[in-house]
Amino acid sequence: MYRSIINLLNFQLASWSNVGSIRLEFGQNALETLNDTYVDPQAFLSLLYRNFPKLTELDISVFGSEHGVDCNFLNQLTDVFIPRLTKLSTDTDLTLQRLPQCLTKLELTMLPLSIQNLPMINPCSLQQLSIFDVVPGFKWSIFTASDKGIVEFSNLQKLNIGYSTDANPHIDAQVRLSFPILKQLGIFRCPTNCNLLSKSFYTKKLEKMVIHCANGTAPLATTNIVSCKKLILLVSTVDDGHNKLYHQATNSIFKSSWLSDNPALVILNKQAMPNLELINWVNLSSLSICTSITTTNLLRLLDKLPKLQELTVKFLISNHWQHRANIHDRRVSDSNCSNVSFLSINFALDPKVTGMDIDFIFYMLVRFRLLKCVKSSPSLMPKIKKLATMHSSSYPHFEDLVLAPL
Repeated sequence: MYRSIINLLNFQLASWSNVGSIRLEFGQNALETLNDTYVDPQAFLSLLYRNFPKLTELDISVFGSEHGVDCNFLNQLTDVFIPRLTKLSTDTDLTLQRLPQCLTKLELTMLPLSIQNLPMINPCSLQQLSIFDVVPGFKWSIFTASDKGIVEFSNLQKLNIGYSTDANPHIDAQVRLSFPILKQLGIFRCPTNCNLLSKSFYTKKLEKMVIHCANGTAPLATTNIVSCKKLILLVSTVDDGHNKLYHQATNSIFKSSWLSDNPALVILNKQAMPNLELINWVNLSSLSICTSITTTNLLRLLDKLPKLQELTVKFLISNHWQHRANIHDRRVSDSNCSNVSFLSINFALDPKVTGMDIDFIFYMLVRFRLLKCVKSSPSLMPKIKKLATMHSSSYPHFEDLVLAPL
C-alpha cells in the first residue's frame, strides 16, 4: 500500500502542494505493511508532510476490523499535521497529546477508548463541532471551562450530536454550557430528556434545528425547548409504548408559536406513520414520506395539513382511491393543502405505472393550484409534461410549472 501511495505522490508532484484537505481511509489490515523492509514509516510520514505543505483539514477513517491497524502510526500521522490543522475528523481511537489552538472544525466518532484518550479541548476557537456515537461515559468536561466553570463555545455556529442507543443524555451537573452565537443544532437518536434542547444554553434563536427521534418525540414535548426559525424533525420508529407521546408531541409542535418559519417533518419508516384520527398538524409546512403509503391514506393525511407547502412522497402505492369530487370540479382546488407549491412524487413500482396512477397525479396537479415545481422519475416526467400541456387552458397554473426529473 505504501509503495503505491509513494508512487502516486511522485506522479505530478507539483500538483499536491496546493491540496488543503485530505481523507485517508484504512480498511482491514491496511497498515499491516508497516514492517515492510522496503518502506520506513517515518520516511513515509516525512514524505506526506513535505508534499502537503498547505494541508489544514485531515479526515482519518478506519472501516472493517481494526485488527492489524497500527494505532501508533495513526497517532504519529495526526501529530505530524496537528500544528497546521483547522479541521480534524476521525472515527477511530487516537491518543492525541494535543490539539491545535486554531482548530475551527472538529468531528469525532466516539469509541470506548476515545474518552480516555482525548486531550483537553479549547472550545473557544471551534466554529463547527460534530460528535457521533456519544457513549455513556461522555462528559462535556473534556472541553476547557472558564474560571466561572462555564464551557463557552463562543464562536460555535454549528453543533451536531449523535447519541448511541444506551447513552445518558444528561449534561454533567458540574459543567454549564453556553452557545451564544449558535445557528444550527442537530441531535440524532435524540433521547428522552435531552438537556441540549434546553433554551438556557442559547442566547439567540437558532436558524435551524434538526432532531432525529429514533423512538417517538417525547424530548420535544416541552415549553422550555430552545426556539428556532426552522425545525426539521426526523422520525424513524414509534413503538406501541411511545405512540401516544408521538402524537401528543407532534401535535404540540406543529401548532406551537415558537416555530416562526417552515416546520418540517420527515417520516423515515412505516412505524412512524401517524394515526390519522389522532394527529393535528395544523402548522406543518413541509412533509417528506420516505416509506410506503397508499394513495388513499395520502389523501386522508393531506386533509389534516391545511398549511402544507412542500410534499415529497418516495414510495407511493396505488390502490382503488376514489375522487370525492370530479377532478375537473373547482371544489377540488379549494380543499386542504391548496398552498402546496412543491411536489416530488414517485411510485413504489415505477416504471410500471398505470392509468390510475396518471389520474392520481393529475388530481394532485389540479388540487395544488399554487404549485410551482413538480419532480418525479424520468419515466413519469414525460407523462406529467403531457398532462400539463393538454390541460393548461383549463388550469392556468399548469403553464408556469417547473417540471424536473428526480
